[in-house]
Amino acid sequence: MKIKSKIRFSLSLCFLLACFLAAQEKEKETSIWKGNFSVGLSLARGNTASSSFSFTFATDGPMNKNTIWTNKGVFLFGQTDGQTSAESLQALTRADWKHTEGFFSFYEFQASRDRFKNHSYRLLPALGVGYKILNVKNVTMALDGGYSQVLTRYYDSGLTDSHSSLKLGQLTVWKISETAELTNAVEINSDVSNLSNYFFRLEANLITALARGWSVKFTFIDRFENEPVGEGIQKNDIIF
Repeated sequence: MKIKSKIRFSLSLCFLLACFLAAQEKEKETSIWKGNFSVGLSLARGNTASSSFSFTFATDGPMNKNTIWTNKGVFLFGQTDGQTSAESLQALTRADWKHTEGFFSFYEFQASRDRFKNHSYRLLPALGVGYKILNVKNVTMALDGGYSQVLTRYYDSGLTDSHSSLKLGQLTVWKISETAELTNAVEINSDVSNLSNYFFRLEANLITALARGWSVKFTFIDRFENEPVGEGIQKNDIIF
């Protein structure tokens, strides 16, 4: 009951803050929402039979003059010789409220599922503050930190674990040219009562435009968990 109360409190707080932000700014402005989705497929036949499928989406835009709302998701699935070899899903929704030119606060909720990390599901409501340390014509870099509540249910045992976590993050966006962009995001969550119990996620994307509305996207994801739960679970997973 204590775990559920913590999660409900965190979700309610994020929801109320998001509503408050939307109500603060009445002035309408002309701005554009932007978004993209990508699909990847690979097949191999011969000595082994393997296939993989990926789907990603991202969209962001203004809730008001000073608040940006971001949503994104990644789904990965793979099979080798008829056996599932990859199955994961991650989704995020986040609001960034700009207080000054560099200083901002954030309110987010993440949900993930990863069969091979032994996660039936993992939920991460979080809030905190950040600062844009670099903001030039073609490059922006922001650092943030705050509090998150980590709720994980495990596949093998069906047990649920919950703990409070310190969350640190970094986001860099480099506009290489008019047709190419590189983004790099790093996030680490560490249990405040046991700092050795931490996990991090690194994601880098290189997007190159081909024609209007079409592009090629290269994605690298590294997921590391220092104290994985479950027999035979490896600490690190890398996806390209």
